[in-house]
Amino acid sequence: MSNRLKQNAERIMQRWEERARDEVGASIHQDSLMLQNSLPEYLEQLVDELSTKMKGHQPE
Repeated sequence: MSNRLKQNAERIMQRWEERARDEVGASIHQDSLMLQNSLPEYLEQLVDELSTKMKGHQPE
């Protein structure tokens, strides 16, 4: 799961921006950099958390 997030991070960011533009009216006042500013950090934290949890659940 975490590898898939890493591999698709750019695509996820692009789709997230497109969806934000479609669904959040206030996003029209933000440029792409502002919309995407915190998303990479969030995805990295999510990947780290998923990796940690997956390692803890693997059979020995």
